[in-house]
Amino acid sequence: MNEGRELATATLLPNGMVLIAGGLGDTGPLASTEIYNPTTNTFTPSTPSMNAPRYGATATLLPNGTVLIAGGGNNTGFLATTEIYDPAANTRTIYA
Repeated sequence: MNEGRELATATLLPNGMVLIAGGLGDTGPLASTEIYNPTTNTFTPSTPSMNAPRYGATATLLPNGTVLIAGGGNNTGFLATTEIYDPAANTRTIYA
């Protein structure tokens, strides 16, 4: 990985890549995400980052190929927000 992290999520995408999101890094909670390519064994930073740094969240691949990232915590407490990542469009939508 490009950035060490614990308590991150890892979600297998329909294209065979793996989305790694958030977690705790050396500087605290992370908003960054990476895409792992198992064919080339490489990690690529994914942009845009999540709206909020979070660790201990859940990530679920939805039937339409998007990923729902929900909850978790950061330096201010537990999060009640969710985000949808669309790997086809490489976009994130934030929900309160």
